[in-house]
Amino acid sequence: MVVSLLLGLLVHQDRPTVKETLPNGASVFVHNISGSGRVSITLAMTACSETAETHGVRHLVEHLLARSVPIDKPLEAMGAVLVAETTRDAVIFQTTVPKQQLANVMGMFGDLAKPAVFTADALSREREVMRQEAALRAWRVGLVSDAWGRLYGPTALDPFGNPDALAKMTPESLATLERQVQAPRGLSLAIVGDLDSDADKVAARARELLSPILPVDTVPPAEMNVQSASAFVGSAEGEAVSVAVDGFTDKVSLATLAAGFGLRAWIAGAEVFFLPSQRAGLVAVVLDSSNGWAHAGANLSGKEALIAQTGLRLLKAWSSETTNSPSALSRLMAVSLPYRPGFNFEVLTEAANGLSRADVQAKVAQFLKAGKGQ
Repeated sequence: MVVSLLLGLLVHQDRPTVKETLPNGASVFVHNISGSGRVSITLAMTACSETAETHGVRHLVEHLLARSVPIDKPLEAMGAVLVAETTRDAVIFQTTVPKQQLANVMGMFGDLAKPAVFTADALSREREVMRQEAALRAWRVGLVSDAWGRLYGPTALDPFGNPDALAKMTPESLATLERQVQAPRGLSLAIVGDLDSDADKVAARARELLSPILPVDTVPPAEMNVQSASAFVGSAEGEAVSVAVDGFTDKVSLATLAAGFGLRAWIAGAEVFFLPSQRAGLVAVVLDSSNGWAHAGANLSGKEALIAQTGLRLLKAWSSETTNSPSALSRLMAVSLPYRPGFNFEVLTEAANGLSRADVQAKVAQFLKAGKGQ
């Protein structure tokens, strides 16, 4: 009797995490982090690869989907917002809501994963919005985009898009490309936070939303080959030094990021950009024109070990925050799982804890050397 009761308790014990790939190729990740009363939901679309002729289609689809699904006002009523973004890896939709609203919001995110019908007027309107976005783009973002081209050459298409390519798209051509953007083999839904029900029940609802989406053929992504290990890019506003890296959990990538964190702490006004694609990436440290790299390098000479120690401490704090923050973790998993179905987020902290000061110091030296134009 006692044994049967114990077995019953074990059978009904909630699983804190569910990670699976559906028959159509879509990915589902659900993870419970109790205590906050809020849940973060991230939908990522990673399948579509752009060419010069379709450059910007993912960004355009992001805009059109966000307009076509009635989601903004309901989220505002919950005290939440929809974050929509197109990166080199994915079209990303994300929000964080009170846990009681999870079921309603999951349905809205399921609608974002469904093909929509776009009119010529809608295309024209969003192309104009994107043109205005381009005009308002921060100079730091522009420098980092230029650095991608220096590091990886012509295959490193800026996810923002090309106005000339977008101008040629019609509702008919976009309908085919939209299905490629939403192809289930690159689709993932990650839900992380304080779950009202157990992870299995939430995952079952996610399966209901993504399973009906039919597979579609997509173009494999272009190879991203490193043309240069580091790059110096300057403009009237400032200067950026960028170092090529691999994925999120690669040891060398994390050592490079730690070096960037250390330099940011030691240089007034510095900003760090960590943009790891699943195929390639970079860490960039951007300085404004009042404190250029020549000046910074002269001031930091001989302090590489101290900068590395600072960076190592900041990296460990960043990795802990990333794996314990519902919004950061849901985004990380949503973008990673279509590329690496077995990805385990705990390896991020393990890799960060495995770094030595010497690993980071070597990368600090690489940044400073590139800042001198060497």
